[in-house]
Amino acid sequence: MEKVGLTNTELQVSQLCLGTADFGTKRSREEAFQQMDVFLDGGGNFIDTAHVYGDWA
Repeated sequence: MEKVGLTNTELQVSQLCLGTADFGTKRSREEAFQQMDVFLDGGGNFIDTAHVYGDWA
């Protein structure tokens, strides 16, 4: 997976971000870990782990 520079840092992050809003609610622990494994094995390293999303998001 292609990486891009994170602005104002020396970090390189994957162009795709794995959103985890439904982990622990709509996804079981096993499904969540399976999705993360596939993402990481594909070269991803950018994971959104926000605790809360507004209803409008």
